[in-house]
Amino acid sequence: MEFRKYTVLPELSYFSFTKLFALLILSLFIYVYAYTNSFADWYGLSYIKPSLVAQKFVDNSAHELTPFDNLVVYYSCESNANPRDPLIISSGFTLKSTVFNHLPISPIRYSVVGASYDVSAKLIETLIGNMKKGIILGFSGKLGINYETVSLLVGSSRNFDDFTTSDLKHYNTASIINLIGSAELFVQLPMDFKHFPDLLVYVGYNIGASLFGPFTANFEYIEGEYERAFSNISFGLAVRYKF
Repeated sequence: MEFRKYTVLPELSYFSFTKLFALLILSLFIYVYAYTNSFADWYGLSYIKPSLVAQKFVDNSAHELTPFDNLVVYYSCESNANPRDPLIISSGFTLKSTVFNHLPISPIRYSVVGASYDVSAKLIETLIGNMKKGIILGFSGKLGINYETVSLLVGSSRNFDDFTTSDLKHYNTASIINLIGSAELFVQLPMDFKHFPDLLVYVGYNIGASLFGPFTANFEYIEGEYERAFSNISFGLAVRYKF
């Protein structure tokens, strides 16, 4: 008798996965705020690359991703336990998601939503001229998960009679869940704005593994040979918002 091993999510509905992901995000909030009383909010844009599993589906589609598909909007919360005498080490979390991938530019679309736990160290601060705040050089490490989806527009019919056939225009989707660790170098620049006091620019090196998937919209495994380990470079910028 031959036994075949698959990477699957058995009987996991979309609603169950959504609850699991929401629970993870809630846990991050509780962990960060339980022992801290000072925080900073960062809002930014990042340019990322797909995992090798997701990229395999893109290559097989005979289409290329647009730059908009690789743009991620993210929110980071940076926390410190002592607001009067901040430590050089801070912790927090990041939430991210693609938003521009829904533009009707290409038949192929790439989307990602994810969360990570972050630890940062501000290593060097340099004052230039009459600056009230210095330019900060630092390092951060992140560990998180993301949920990728590659969607391809197929079919050509817009007729009601084709609703039960594959001819109706629709998206075929393949989704992957990844575990990712990141190491980032960042520069924090002071800005002379009341509600936007700082600008942050970073470049990061990411190492990840595709743990689950690829699977269809109803969480059925898509058979094939996949390279699950991957590494890539990401970069981005963010502004700190002060209430």
